[in-house]
Amino acid sequence: MTRTRKAEETVGSVRLPAVVWLVSLGIFLLGTSEFMLAGLLPQMAADLDVGLPQAGLLVSAFALGMVVGAPTMTVVTMRLPRRTTLVVALVVFAISHVIAAVTSDFPLLLVVRVTAAFATGAYWAVGAVVVTQAVPRTHQAKALGVLVGGLTVANVAGVPLGSYAGSQLGWRGPFWALAGLSLALAVAVSLQVPQQSEKTSPSLGDEVRALRRPRLWAVYATAAFAQGAVFAAFNYVSPLLTERSGLPEAVVPAVLIGFGIGAFVGTVLGGQFGDARPTATPLTAITVTVAVLALLGFGPGTPWLVVPLVVVLGTSAFVVAPVLTSQALHLAGQAPTLASSLSVSAFNVGNMIGPLLGGLALSTGLGVRGPAVAGTALAAAALAIVAATALSRRGAAEDTGAR
Repeated sequence: MTRTRKAEETVGSVRLPAVVWLVSLGIFLLGTSEFMLAGLLPQMAADLDVGLPQAGLLVSAFALGMVVGAPTMTVVTMRLPRRTTLVVALVVFAISHVIAAVTSDFPLLLVVRVTAAFATGAYWAVGAVVVTQAVPRTHQAKALGVLVGGLTVANVAGVPLGSYAGSQLGWRGPFWALAGLSLALAVAVSLQVPQQSEKTSPSLGDEVRALRRPRLWAVYATAAFAQGAVFAAFNYVSPLLTERSGLPEAVVPAVLIGFGIGAFVGTVLGGQFGDARPTATPLTAITVTVAVLALLGFGPGTPWLVVPLVVVLGTSAFVVAPVLTSQALHLAGQAPTLASSLSVSAFNVGNMIGPLLGGLALSTGLGVRGPAVAGTALAAAALAIVAATALSRRGAAEDTGAR
């Protein structure tokens, strides 16, 4: 039996500890807060007496807060035990949602959304370290697949849950619910997550020195380009489905749910195969993403082709996240927290640049095909980085063997 086969069997049979599922529940709650706004913005705009585009700034502010907040809060909380950081992040998240639920001042709401994003970034970065250190090295991608799975479930459920709760309770109701649930989770985390010993706490200098590895920055660039590719197309998939494929608007939500289900499957596959095949897994997934986006941009717009492609896009896109995050933590060695936070930032940079470039492409002569074409270019850039990294590692291994 080959070593790879043994690794695959070991990875497939592992039983993850409860702390992985507990921390991942927090990602579900924090992710729901991010995604549910899509279903609440019309209510919020009307209640706060602002235009819908201005209300949309609440979404952009959260994404920007994640990019800046993850590394910033990692540095600020560096000397705190990781369990304490998780609890503090959940408490700050809860307080920000209480303020959001009671205020009618839009600028204040904007501030507390950024605050919630900072807390989310800190939780993401430290949570990724906690779940990977709770399992052996050969099971880290699987643990991270569960963590990212919390986000994909939030993606699938966040918008419909937010819309339904908003219709029943008003837009403030979901904010109250998330505040209460995150406080309850903070108590559970304080009781169940093991405390970090002082001996295992790396210094800020150790964390910064870990960032000197060029391969680490290649992982970050891959994450940003791959994420940007998907969301360049996905953010504008509705007009692609209705205007190009001729689907009725009532069908679009079902297709979006299909994307979310595909994304969940992708995180499972990434976690399942990422440990045994850390190079082949993202290389294959990003190759599929390039092909899917190219077909969406240049292929026929018939519904029987476009709808399955959107679902496959969700799968191939979300295979990448747990594998790249695991690689970043592995490359950082014994000082993984800042590396983890920059991984969070890299994916959120993609969340920002992708829709921006997709929107620009939409306004060109390509029309509704433009976002998919822009996504193809971004995915091709990610693929080039992964392929170049794989070739350089292979060359280095051959040189070592020749000696």
